Amino acid sequence: MARDLPIANTHAQSPSIHKGNVRQDIWIELAAIVWMVIEASVAISTGVATRSVSLQGFGIDSIVELIAGSILLWRLLVEQCGGAVEQIEQADSAMGKSI
Repeated sequence: MARDLPIANTHAQSPSIHKGNVRQDIWIELAAIVWMVIEASVAISTGVATRSVSLQGFGIDSIVELIAGSILLWRLLVEQCGGAVEQIEQADSAMGKSI
């Protein structure tokens, strides 16, 4: 028989631990965004220089990932700034619509 797994409730954490986690998540997402900007610019410029459609496509895919990462960063910043639950849910629903 299948057992129900416990569901982690992030809001049950102490506020200081939760803020620390959100701050760490923001730094990780910022590093990912910087990486995607570098990746996209190198791939697209190299693809154009070598007339490689594959490299250009890889660079365009990196731009799509960059947009998704930017939306996630926006959502994390809303949460870090103490946004109301309604604002965070609105950011989450906007993220769901964009994907």
